[in-house]
Amino acid sequence: MSVNKLTLLGNLTADPLIKLFDNGGKIAQFAVATSDKAFKTADGKEIPERTEYHNIIVRNKLAEIAEKYLRKGNKVYLEGTLRYRKYQDAEGKDRWVTEIHCTTFEMLTQRPAANTQPAATETHTETTDGENDDLPF
Repeated sequence: MSVNKLTLLGNLTADPLIKLFDNGGKIAQFAVATSDKAFKTADGKEIPERTEYHNIIVRNKLAEIAEKYLRKGNKVYLEGTLRYRKYQDAEGKDRWVTEIHCTTFEMLTQRPAANTQPAATETHTETTDGENDDLPF
């Protein structure tokens, strides 16, 4: 038995970047920042706040929802799996990137009265039965 599941609660660092593919697939890429608060240990040592940045990928229907509603600064709860991807940079060097492939997210930011965003805490989930596993990423 094995488990690969992540849960994050954080804020978008930028608007989602959308990519369309020839086969009709769509992905949205964005980063989510999570922070641990500063604190003091029992012996008085001060530990500063620490912020981590997570690369998020959502596909197809979730990508459409992310494109339409998610914006920089929005608070979001998401679940997904951790994946590593290897690619070659412009100089031909191998590079690795860590990504979270999101399977569900919940928008937690309250929408402005005049905005058309869905209500806060609306949940969106995508089921994957191996469909579109041929997306080039």
